[in-house]
Amino acid sequence: TEGKKLCFTGDLKGDCSDFPFDAANGCDLVVSELTHFRLHHIWPFLENLQIGALVFNHIGNWSQVPEEQEIIKEECKKLPYPVTIAFDGMVYEL
Repeated sequence: TEGKKLCFTGDLKGDCSDFPFDAANGCDLVVSELTHFRLHHIWPFLENLQIGALVFNHIGNWSQVPEEQEIIKEECKKLPYPVTIAFDGMVYEL
């Protein structure tokens, strides 16, 4: 989308040491995988990101159960931007 900035992480290390925080700051949308780490590993950084929205894709087996997705959604409500868990065929409009 013209004039919009997107950051797409791809696969990350389990400790999230390779999350592109500097590149993500200021983006309209950040798309991050959620397979190779748990949300608590990245939480301190998510709280400080200045972004428009976050979409988690490439969801790990551990987070595909409804109970875990509800925990993720509830925790993410505390962030200062909207968070969405992606699914196959999803369309996200900026």
